[in-house]
Amino acid sequence: MISRSSKLILKRFILSIGYALLLAGPPQLIPQSIAAPAGPGAMGGGPVCPPACPPNPANCDANLVISSMQSLSFGTMAAPAAGTVTVDINSIRSATGGVVLIPGGTVSAATFNMTTTPYNCAGRPVVIVNVDSPATLTNGVGATMSIDNFITSLISGDVFDPAIPLTVGGTLNVGALQAPGTYSGSILVTVTFQ
Repeated sequence: MISRSSKLILKRFILSIGYALLLAGPPQLIPQSIAAPAGPGAMGGGPVCPPACPPNPANCDANLVISSMQSLSFGTMAAPAAGTVTVDINSIRSATGGVVLIPGGTVSAATFNMTTTPYNCAGRPVVIVNVDSPATLTNGVGATMSIDNFITSLISGDVFDPAIPLTVGGTLNVGALQAPGTYSGSILVTVTFQ
């Protein structure tokens, strides 16, 4: 008997996303990119078939392409004491503890477009939407922070609609007197179809 997990082709995409903690200086966004394995069965490397071919989990997964449109950015803040900053999937931020939100800077959820061309996989249920947690961020000179409690606009069980982007928010854990600068890191997102 073939197990359910062996029937699914799990695709894992490494999404390099900019995270900005700006305690001094103007807001900045870090360029983002997508890295994926090459070769047959890799992202965008699935079987080629006329659009009339019926989509199934294998060809929807194999032809899924995720394009990064916007970084997850936390805007400008100060941290006289430890706390957190959360940006939700609607790009609304809030703070806890000793973090002080300062007006200005870019605040945004990460936004990704998803396509499955040449297959029309719209309406197919999504089995897994997962973001590996936590993500470690660095400012390039040794200071680190972490992001956890990721939230996504598309969750397991939802139906796929290529016209609706996937958005990702999360919670930034800020230390007391966190070193100023722009922090960046990567997150790993897993998406599969049913």
